[in-house]
Amino acid sequence: MSDTKSAANLSEDQRYLADMRQQFANVPLSAESKLSYRLFEKMVERRTEAAKQAMGDRFDIRGFHDVILKSGAVPLDVLAENVEKWSRSGS
Repeated sequence: MSDTKSAANLSEDQRYLADMRQQFANVPLSAESKLSYRLFEKMVERRTEAAKQAMGDRFDIRGFHDVILKSGAVPLDVLAENVEKWSRSGS
């Protein structure tokens, strides 16, 4: 993938995330639900960066998302472990 295409995808991803955050901000939720969401969001951000550093050019955002989604409803520490295993395997 060219650097230009990567930059275009990144800004598209950033626009998507900003739109999702805005939509989420408008949903009335309890403080507990908002805290859970923020903890999940921060964990995913940290794991994304760690996986990018560990995998370098082999990092694939689609594969990363697959690991997150296929893990299902699990505690954050289990999800973090799944992501770490994925990034170590280089898949």
